[in-house]
Amino acid sequence: MSIRRLSSVAAIAAALLATGCSRTSAEKAFAAGLAYAEQGSWQKAIDAYSEALQAKPDWIDAYVNRGVARAALGDHAGAIKDYDAALRLDPNDTDTLANRGLARHELGQYKEALSDYNAAIAADDTNADAYRNRALTYRALGDLAAAVEDCGAAIRLDPEEVELYRTRAAIHREQKDEDNAVVDDALAGMTAQIAAAPQNAVPRRQRGLAFFETGEYALALSDLSDAIRLAPEYPDTYVARAHAWFIQGQTDKAIEDYTAALDRRVGAVAEAYAGRGNAYESAGNVAKAVADYSEALRLDPEDDDTTMQLAWILATNSAQQQRDAKRALELATRAVALTDGRQWRGLDVMAAACAEAGNFADAVKYAERAVALAPEDQQEEVRGRLAMYRSGRPYRQEG
Repeated sequence: MSIRRLSSVAAIAAALLATGCSRTSAEKAFAAGLAYAEQGSWQKAIDAYSEALQAKPDWIDAYVNRGVARAALGDHAGAIKDYDAALRLDPNDTDTLANRGLARHELGQYKEALSDYNAAIAADDTNADAYRNRALTYRALGDLAAAVEDCGAAIRLDPEEVELYRTRAAIHREQKDEDNAVVDDALAGMTAQIAAAPQNAVPRRQRGLAFFETGEYALALSDLSDAIRLAPEYPDTYVARAHAWFIQGQTDKAIEDYTAALDRRVGAVAEAYAGRGNAYESAGNVAKAVADYSEALRLDPEDDDTTMQLAWILATNSAQQQRDAKRALELATRAVALTDGRQWRGLDVMAAACAEAGNFADAVKYAERAVALAPEDQQEEVRGRLAMYRSGRPYRQEG
């Protein structure tokens, strides 16, 4: 729950109280309420806020804080009355909506609680408390998928809150989803380590990698950037951040990080070359992409993804000087072998290489096999290429 403060620290408020005449009676009572709340003296805090409201009956913050104090004593119905009073003065106050939602939740008024959380989030979608508390209400209502989604939203807003990961782990276990529960347990542990040792780059890097694996790329970038700031000499972190930059569409930053990793003699050197080649290709620098893919394959000839990527450029690029039918066919043949002829993309690349070499009969054969294995969202494009090969035309990748 959110407490409204006269100042940022209750101790300062107490000091202001001691100054005497420079404060109004309402302000002095409010400051006393803050000091009592800081000590956990909730009834004394309630009395002080009540005194403040007698002197200033339209003070929203005093109503909100008295509601929080009442809730702390288990008087959720009384807390709701105070939140109602505050919301009559400001119907769109997001903290108060979230607080009232929590009080309603405690009374089992789950639908009313959801209404408050929804209103709070509609007014301010950066309110982590509203997402956190709505997750608990969804959980109580049995909507576990919505609860997990709201936990994720709260984590994106407040990634340093350990309990958010633990709550989501518990919900995953209720869903019989042990794999994701284990991930959240690990994230909770890493977050606790970060809090205990904020200058240690290792847990930051580990959590950044975990965020990357779960698709939380913005959080991954934040953690990996902190890890690099704390330990700039560690090259593998640059590769990890480069991957995240690339997925986020920041190709220039990805290239910069891959290069930084290579300059620092990164251990995963083939991965760094392949990643930078991918970034160069996306940026339209095909010549540099070919050079990096080639170096990656020299270091790791078993990399089927990079084999397919380079073969595709050499078979389909719109610029004649970038195409090489013989080498494309060699690479495509290796790609099919590496994937046991069961991967649609390898078969698609093989078909393109055959077409570039003028062997349209084999191009059709491989394209037909690719169509049979391709996912639904790729069917149209693969069928389009198959039609070209049947008409004796090679495929050209524009751009």
